[in-house]
Amino acid sequence: MDTEELLLRAMLLLEIAEEESDKTNLKKSIDICSEAIKIDPSPQAYSLLATAMLKLDNKSEAKNNFNHVLRLIQNKPIEQRTKEDYVAAITAENELDKLGINPEKSTSQKFAMQALNRGILTRNRK
Repeated sequence: MDTEELLLRAMLLLEIAEEESDKTNLKKSIDICSEAIKIDPSPQAYSLLATAMLKLDNKSEAKNNFNHVLRLIQNKPIEQRTKEDYVAAITAENELDKLGINPEKSTSQKFAMQALNRGILTRNRK
């Protein structure tokens, strides 16, 4: 398979993993996420994996994967960060805060502020 085909496969695997996670088939979701990460270690894949781990009350693995999300996005140039990257980072920040284990407590909303400042995300005003 060429690179484009591999990336499409990884995206499809993440969609399937998300569906399985929604159906509470978490073990299958984790297996599929792990397969997707082997193809394309994206922040979105690690975020979905961390969320599934959290649902299984595996806080240690969830923490590791959420921190991996943050590292991947921190290492990506700001101008290349996508909406999906910011959503994954904000999810990671929020979940780590809920667990009381966000190592960067003072910057726990760093990615949310970046996304707002860049116009990638907007505040939900009611």
